[in-house]
Amino acid sequence: MVYEPIFKKLPFYQLLTPVYDTTLFAIPQRHSKYLNRDFCFLIPEEFRERLCTSRKTVCHKKVEVQLRFCRRLSNLKSSHEIDDYFPPELEVCMNGYIVELPPFTDVECKSRRAKPVDITAFCKISDPNQIAVSWFSSHTDNYEYFFTIHLVERMLLDEIVKLMRVSGEKNSMNLVRESFGGRTGSTNSDLSMTSLTVSLLCPLSMQRMKYPSRSIYCTHVQCFDVVSYLQINEFKPSWKCPVCRDKAPFENLVIDGMFKRILLEKNASNEIQFAADGSWKFSPLCRSKNGIQDEDSSQENETETLNKSVLNLQKSRTSSPNQSKRSLVIMDAPKASSGRGRPRKLQSTTNSIHLTSMKKIKYQNESIDVTDLTLDSSDES
Repeated sequence: MVYEPIFKKLPFYQLLTPVYDTTLFAIPQRHSKYLNRDFCFLIPEEFRERLCTSRKTVCHKKVEVQLRFCRRLSNLKSSHEIDDYFPPELEVCMNGYIVELPPFTDVECKSRRAKPVDITAFCKISDPNQIAVSWFSSHTDNYEYFFTIHLVERMLLDEIVKLMRVSGEKNSMNLVRESFGGRTGSTNSDLSMTSLTVSLLCPLSMQRMKYPSRSIYCTHVQCFDVVSYLQINEFKPSWKCPVCRDKAPFENLVIDGMFKRILLEKNASNEIQFAADGSWKFSPLCRSKNGIQDEDSSQENETETLNKSVLNLQKSRTSSPNQSKRSLVIMDAPKASSGRGRPRKLQSTTNSIHLTSMKKIKYQNESIDVTDLTLDSSDES
């Protein structure tokens, strides 16, 4: 008895109607290495206008005609969904044109990345469409294959996210406590974990997450952005968690409710710190006049501001008509922040800046004002 398989439902498409029923490529007892099958199908009349409009307009939500293949597995139940799988050395011609297939994942074995093939561009809207399929059969690949054609509508990413479940904050807090409990069992107190730092950046896009997600079977606290995850798996389907590399198919993904709430708070920090009791806070950042910045950017801004002040002072002195002396400015860049505090800023007034010392030297029998911006040992303390 030949059962009709159920092709795995993909989150990117909504099935409108089968255009060609699922058909088995049966291998005859006596056959050559290359097998050929010819088929003919028509686009259903009720979808022709919709398909024609979709082909003429540039939009993400399009109607597509998809060609799909899968293996026939004898030990599989008829109710089980089957992943796409291409026959070896597959070639497809439609209405006299060669259909471009997904690239090879293994050139030597000539195996392709299994995914639906979009044949919309080769379709005739009102007339019959001819398809010729050929593949290579050998003793190493003695499988029989199923073939079908579907008319689908591409879904927008926002629509896909709305279909996902949102996990409660209780589940997230349990993961946090388990992370501490798995490490605090050591007898050595020096190895016990006192805090857990989790990034708010997606490990795939390295951008701040909008839809934090993970699989229901993942045991780590770190999330990834589900939009980036879907975009990668649409192009190269692997469905593996980018954090732990375990399988994470779409039907097992959930939106983390706790991280979603955290991301809604207006804070520039890209990290949060969890305590053993489950409480959390944003990682501290350095504050400046323009807002919250990290330590490196704050030091760079201070150096830039100091350089501008010195240049303005030089210009004001050289442009003064009563100024006959030349000025020489000596300065040091702000030192790196130490444990005692951040580098101190030079306080500026309307017409001048406070200097640590003023000296006069003679250069080629000419008196020169020397401005020393370096800090004395007493100032450093």
